[in-house]
Amino acid sequence: MSTNSMTSRDRYGGREYILLKKITPHYKFYQNLVGLTLASHFANAKPNGSIKVLEIGCGDGYTSRILLDSDPRVSLTAVDISRERLSLVMENFGAELSSGRLRIVLSDALTLMELMADRTYDAFASAATLHNFDKRYRANVISQTARLLKPGGLFINADKFAVDDPLEHAQHLQWSLDMLNQFDRLNISELKASGFPITRADLLQLKQTWHDHFLEDEKPDIIQHERAAIASLIQSGFVDIRVIFRAQVDAVLTAVRAKCPE
Repeated sequence: MSTNSMTSRDRYGGREYILLKKITPHYKFYQNLVGLTLASHFANAKPNGSIKVLEIGCGDGYTSRILLDSDPRVSLTAVDISRERLSLVMENFGAELSSGRLRIVLSDALTLMELMADRTYDAFASAATLHNFDKRYRANVISQTARLLKPGGLFINADKFAVDDPLEHAQHLQWSLDMLNQFDRLNISELKASGFPITRADLLQLKQTWHDHFLEDEKPDIIQHERAAIASLIQSGFVDIRVIFRAQVDAVLTAVRAKCPE
């Protein structure tokens, strides 16, 4: 299994995503759409019960916050393989951890999912994570998600999805690489004031690391194509599959768990 590891950025414990937020024009909308979709799906359901959500790759908790704020009934299990990133979640979600609305788990995603009982969750959510896995591992995650979701459960993945047209995808990739040039204009003092201690040299190194990561995402055994992602969901028993948002390579894909795989 490949998780497309980025050791040089991991030392920032998830704070490196602050930089992507600053330079990606659709980042906030794309993330907020995860919460809005969850709230809409369960607006008229489970009035007296909790909405159990499994989040894979919670990172520093940016999407976790959106999920928890989307509906007071949400009870979230957030999973990440990085101890450093989960430490940020522990710092910033004390009330939710104390109340039991949030449970964090340090684990490989698939290893944990295989230990969970059938039909445990009402929804699965992930942002900017599944594209890091190699194709076989990712397919197994989708299969396990189908097993873990209750009938009618919601699947939401805000992530990188390559379009079928090679020329269009190449344009999307180039846009992403060009976007990294905005790192050169980030204000170091402002970043430090926001709790992200970093030097200009660190910033340039991080820019190169993201550049290399974006290219690694293109490897044949890793790249996540939209058509293949939809096919994997269909094979695992999902219906009502929709791409509800796209901006360049980023898209939000939703589906509903209708039945167990044949």
